[in-house]
Amino acid sequence: MSSRTEHGGGVVKCPESEGRRSSGGNGEGGTGRVGAARRPGPGPQGRRPREGAGRQTDSQAQSQLLDSEALARRLNVTTRFVRRLVAERRIPFLKVGRSVRFDPTDVDAWLEQAKVGPALDTAFGNTVGRTGKRWAS
Repeated sequence: MSSRTEHGGGVVKCPESEGRRSSGGNGEGGTGRVGAARRPGPGPQGRRPREGAGRQTDSQAQSQLLDSEALARRLNVTTRFVRRLVAERRIPFLKVGRSVRFDPTDVDAWLEQAKVGPALDTAFGNTVGRTGKRWAS
């Protein structure tokens, strides 16, 4: 919006207001920057994902990741213990910025690997349970 003045019957542009935008409340919505133009955006809905694309977006993948508190609830342990596992590198984890996150599939694989089976009593060939009672295998 440049201001124009009439001078001797012709219209002359004023150089002092050339390239400036008004940031007042006149509905133009100026940005306060010289030469900045407003571009229409995609609207409040943004872009829609393609139908049947079958791919996860980054936000969906991150929403499936567990934080320390969620993993502690899932394992029925304290968050302090989860932080200790991370500090000792005993559990697979991801760093997202400064945050620590856990992939549920990696946690499931880690739990499978951490399973301890029953011990074998080598003298008799039987397995020994936690109570010490023997049963045939």
